Amino acid sequence: MSIIKSNAVAPPLASGGSLSSISEMNSLRFHPSVGSLTYTLPNSGHSTDHTISLWIKMCGYSTTFQELVHLAVEPATSRGIFINNGKFTFNDSAGADTTGLGVIRDFSAWYHVVGSRNASEKKLWVNGVLQSTESTSGDSNFAVQGRKMSIGKGVLSSYMGAWPLLNTVYLSALNYIDGAALDPNSFGDRISDIWAPKAYSGSYGTNGFHLDFAASNMDFTNSKVLDASGRGNDWTLN
Repeated sequence: MSIIKSNAVAPPLASGGSLSSISEMNSLRFHPSVGSLTYTLPNSGHSTDHTISLWIKMCGYSTTFQELVHLAVEPATSRGIFINNGKFTFNDSAGADTTGLGVIRDFSAWYHVVGSRNASEKKLWVNGVLQSTESTSGDSNFAVQGRKMSIGKGVLSSYMGAWPLLNTVYLSALNYIDGAALDPNSFGDRISDIWAPKAYSGSYGTNGFHLDFAASNMDFTNSKVLDASGRGNDWTLN
């Protein structure tokens, strides 16, 4: 993995407006031969309401299943945001996947992906546009203390243990909100018909985190990527 700190690489701000004090975005490059990040949910989270928001730049196309933000549930279940048959997909535990309307084909562009769920439904947005809504029920797997999340590689021992991201990707401004099912307007604005990032200003909840990938939050001495939300929910470099 490598740190990239440049508006030429991280999602650029749209011209014509100030977006909640964001002056420069950072991104982290993931490559299948380099490694991954992991985080274990330290507490019991909200039973149903959760949101994942991330900016991603793909560097190639593959129909193969690719983990982005992965929640491992032994022995053979994966949840989170992933790519399946070239489409962004979100799930958390129950019901059908929420899947993007189109295949990812622009590898020069940044995409903003938001997946959220509440007690009765889960939704997926790409660049501020709703892609799909599916029914859900019961408690979320994100609510369970001790569950492991990962970025860049599956972590299930029997099902996904050896599956890395098969394409190089860049990730930026990764937020996980524990306790609220939010839409993309909490993380972005449309300015001059361009969907652009803005700083999230709400609560993160018990297990929530914000990975801004700033150089000051990359603790290579202790193999950590530090949580910029103030919650102290840091990730481990593997």
